[in-house]
Amino acid sequence: MKDYLHYRVADIFLKLLLLFNSLLSLSMKVLFINQSKSKTYNKSCVLGSYSLHFFFLFFFFSLAAQAVELSTFIPLQYGATKCVLVGDPNQLPATVLSQSASSFGYQQSMFERRLKGGDDVCLLNIQYRMHKDISVFPSRLFYQSKVIDAFPSNSSFIQEWHEDTRFPPYCFYHVESSSENIRFKSYFNKEEALALAEIIEGELFSPLISILQD
Repeated sequence: MKDYLHYRVADIFLKLLLLFNSLLSLSMKVLFINQSKSKTYNKSCVLGSYSLHFFFLFFFFSLAAQAVELSTFIPLQYGATKCVLVGDPNQLPATVLSQSASSFGYQQSMFERRLKGGDDVCLLNIQYRMHKDISVFPSRLFYQSKVIDAFPSNSSFIQEWHEDTRFPPYCFYHVESSSENIRFKSYFNKEEALALAEIIEGELFSPLISILQD
């Protein structure tokens, strides 16, 4: 019960932060439109943006590890005294299409720079989303086994078909002689698609379908 309450509090807090961020974004757009109409804005030589005549007390950056440093600098011109960066450098980095820019480290985020510089980081080390058999691998490989499960007993993730050894929380199927192709700028793997269709339509999944229908 205690773990569930922690989960609900964290969930509500995150939703409030997202709502607050949406309201800030909306207010910035409205102010930008109003000031653009009144011609009271000035060009900024440094950021190539516009200087809007208002300030924020603090900034909260979500997915900060997916933004290049220059993007993070843009809102910092509005006088904030506190800045919170939330992200995960072990997940997707910033999208940089230029190989030349990437070779000079352009894809590095401010989050990563501060992390490499030795800044203190608060690790959110409790995960609520996965069966422990799934979470143990990324925790060990990327987070030095510091990420723990909110529900060690797996009571929230156990399904009745897990009792069948063919349907564990996760499994891998090896498809031989498969190759990835590209068409209309989209990647596809025909052999894997056919194998997946065979698995779903074949006898392997019939016990699982029976369990779900019951």
